[in-house]
Amino acid sequence: AGLFENQRSRYTRPQLLDQLKTLAKKLGRTPGCPDVNAACRNGDCARSSTFIAYFGSYNRAVLEAGLEIARHATYSRAQLLHLLRELAKRLGRSPSNRDINSASRRHECASASAYKDYFGGLDAAFKEVGLERAPNKLPPRSPPKYTRSQLQEHLKKLGAKLGRRPTANDVAAASRRGECASLTSISKEFGTLTAALQATGFDLESRVMTRDALIKQLQELTRELGRIPSTTDITRVQGKPSRMSRSIRSTPATFKRFFGSAAEARKAAGLDEILEEMGIAPKYPAPRNKYDRDQLILHLCSLAKSLGRMPVVGDIRKASRDGRGPGLAQYARQFGGIPAAREAAKIEAVLRQVRKVRK
Repeated sequence: AGLFENQRSRYTRPQLLDQLKTLAKKLGRTPGCPDVNAACRNGDCARSSTFIAYFGSYNRAVLEAGLEIARHATYSRAQLLHLLRELAKRLGRSPSNRDINSASRRHECASASAYKDYFGGLDAAFKEVGLERAPNKLPPRSPPKYTRSQLQEHLKKLGAKLGRRPTANDVAAASRRGECASLTSISKEFGTLTAALQATGFDLESRVMTRDALIKQLQELTRELGRIPSTTDITRVQGKPSRMSRSIRSTPATFKRFFGSAAEARKAAGLDEILEEMGIAPKYPAPRNKYDRDQLILHLCSLAKSLGRMPVVGDIRKASRDGRGPGLAQYARQFGGIPAAREAAKIEAVLRQVRKVRK
């Protein structure tokens, strides 16, 4: 999110370590996070969050600076009261338990339990600094948007529209269209979507998949298509019931998990025999081309030239669907993602050259 971008660019690693050493020499001990934050307010040091962002944790920074880690953070009475007063000043009100513990996690204050241990309770600490205790009661929860019966009615209507038991994807899509409550609302009321469907009266078939069930799915899909299904065909019908049975079809990943690959699943299902019985010559889908790093770079440059702009994920996905190039997965395997691939292909330089030629 770039939260620490400014902090990282402001200091170098040696500068941060020197700041810790200087502060330790000044205090005569290893500084803790409150010490660092106090020094930061005086302009003598970076904030503790900067050290955490740069080194991974504050203790790692302490170790790299050659200092001993302070195993137990101890506060004097005056320090505890000062930290509480400063927190109230930053908030503009009396802090609650949650405020104090949040500030403690940011190393800006002691924890609420530290105040209870030292003063016997937060009320006594608040009285010492002249603050009124903030109420810790949470606001009452708003009533649920839908009743249990309304949620069940939504699921019944969705099931009637689909002609089958709704899946999680069906519910999410219907919720976006404003036809059904969200999965979150349903889960809050029933615990899970499965429990909601069961309470609504849907027939829940066993979802434990077997090799035989997967083979049956492939055979039924072959009869419907009149050809041997490709991975794209399997993806297109996943989550939908077969025309010949009410069983929900599986994803390509399920076939890969059980058989090792879609090709092995097709062999196990004997799809060529089914097509021969139908009087159709079997024709297996052509395997996808595998691209090496240089070929992917060439394809990305070619795509940028044809578009006249920086290719985005949608452009690559569309080209792959049209059979004009590799899919996103191949870029992810070779480069870790599209941004890294664009950088490796020097797309900006390619586009500058294209604009220069066009001029």
